[in-house]
Amino acid sequence: MGFRCPACSAGFGNARDTFKEHLKACESGRALVSAVLNVSEDGAARIALGVETYDTTRDGHLG
Repeated sequence: MGFRCPACSAGFGNARDTFKEHLKACESGRALVSAVLNVSEDGAARIALGVETYDTTRDGHLG
Protein backbone atom coordinates (compact mmCIF):
# COMPACT_ATOMS: atom_id res chain seq x y z
CA MET A 1 0.00 0.00 0.00
CA GLY A 2 2.40 2.71 1.16
CA PHE A 3 2.26 6.47 1.17
CA ARG A 4 0.86 8.59 -1.66
CA CYS A 5 0.60 12.36 -1.82
CA PRO A 6 -3.12 13.16 -1.76
CA ALA A 7 -2.55 16.30 -3.81
CA CYS A 8 -0.29 15.20 -6.68
CA SER A 9 -0.52 11.37 -6.36
CA ALA A 10 3.25 10.87 -6.11
CA GLY A 11 3.94 7.42 -4.63
CA PHE A 12 6.48 6.72 -1.87
CA GLY A 13 5.97 3.09 -0.93
CA ASN A 14 6.75 2.70 2.76
CA ALA A 15 9.29 5.57 2.86
CA ARG A 16 7.53 7.67 5.49
CA ASP A 17 10.36 10.19 5.92
CA THR A 18 10.58 10.77 2.17
CA PHE A 19 6.81 11.25 2.06
CA LYS A 20 6.96 13.79 4.90
CA GLU A 21 9.72 15.71 3.12
CA HIS A 22 7.67 15.69 -0.08
CA LEU A 23 4.67 17.19 1.73
CA LYS A 24 6.90 20.04 2.90
CA ALA A 25 7.97 20.76 -0.69
CA CYS A 26 4.72 20.03 -2.56
CA GLU A 27 2.69 23.25 -2.62
CA SER A 28 -0.58 21.42 -3.26
CA GLY A 29 0.23 18.87 -0.57
CA ARG A 30 0.99 21.60 1.96
CA ALA A 31 -2.29 23.36 1.20
CA LEU A 32 -4.26 20.14 1.55
CA VAL A 33 -2.56 19.08 4.79
CA SER A 34 -3.03 22.58 6.20
CA ALA A 35 -6.74 22.47 5.38
CA VAL A 36 -7.12 19.05 6.99
CA LEU A 37 -5.31 20.18 10.14
CA ASN A 38 -7.46 23.31 10.35
CA VAL A 39 -10.63 21.24 10.06
CA SER A 40 -9.34 18.79 12.66
CA GLU A 41 -9.23 21.61 15.21
CA ASP A 42 -12.59 23.14 14.25
CA GLY A 43 -15.42 21.20 15.88
CA ALA A 44 -18.14 22.91 13.82
CA ALA A 45 -16.35 22.09 10.57
CA ARG A 46 -15.87 18.48 11.65
CA ILE A 47 -19.59 18.18 12.42
CA ALA A 48 -20.51 19.79 9.07
CA LEU A 49 -18.29 17.32 7.22
CA GLY A 50 -19.76 14.40 9.13
CA VAL A 51 -16.43 13.53 10.73
CA GLU A 52 -17.77 14.19 14.21
CA THR A 53 -21.26 14.06 15.63
CA TYR A 54 -22.78 16.73 17.80
CA ASP A 55 -23.40 15.49 21.34
CA THR A 56 -26.71 17.04 22.41
CA THR A 57 -26.43 15.53 25.89
CA ARG A 58 -23.39 17.71 26.51
CA ASP A 59 -25.56 20.84 26.31
CA GLY A 60 -28.24 19.48 28.62
CA HIS A 61 -30.54 18.25 25.86
CA LEU A 62 -31.81 14.71 26.07
CA GLY A 63 -32.57 13.61 22.64
